[in-house]
Amino acid sequence: MIRLHILLLSLVFFGIQLPDFLLAANLPDLYQMVNPAVVDIVAISMDEVAVSADEDQKVASGDSGSGVLIDDKGTILTASHVIQTAEKIRVTFPDGQSSSAEVVVSVSWGDVAVLRLTEEIKLPRPVILADSDKVRIGDKVFVVGSPLGFSHSLSVGYISSRLQTGAMLGAGSMEVFQTDAAMNPGNSGDLCSTWMGKL
Repeated sequence: MIRLHILLLSLVFFGIQLPDFLLAANLPDLYQMVNPAVVDIVAISMDEVAVSADEDQKVASGDSGSGVLIDDKGTILTASHVIQTAEKIRVTFPDGQSSSAEVVVSVSWGDVAVLRLTEEIKLPRPVILADSDKVRIGDKVFVVGSPLGFSHSLSVGYISSRLQTGAMLGAGSMEVFQTDAAMNPGNSGDLCSTWMGKL
């Protein structure tokens, strides 16, 4: 083991590019590194409910999902359908800190939304965005989110397919990645990370 460490240090010293699998940390370390930036999102909507034949009443309902902090300005990446009808959005970090949030942009056909925190809180280190062009079928990934109410749950899988969708019905073109990591209700907006801890 000591010889391996010396070899790796020597390669780095002489500027030789190492493959990702040699540089990647183990899974528990990766989880501890990115989990502080994974947030729980509660989106509150006001729905009109008929209380009598001629009277409607507004009733609050909530949707929940996850999101990922991607910069030090409080920008959160999540799924569009989690917040698309929300009048109020609340974001909570693993350490218990929370903030209201506003929608910066929401792209329904891509199911992607960007939120911005509206309160000042101490932010954890954001997750770095990976270069999607370098993602290959067979790459190992892990997912952190809140499926079935289990907050900050971990699952592991591989990139199993890539699909380039064409523009249809006014929608733009995008690339979709498929993974065999376990997905359950509540996984919306989860972090799907490379084995280098990048989104």
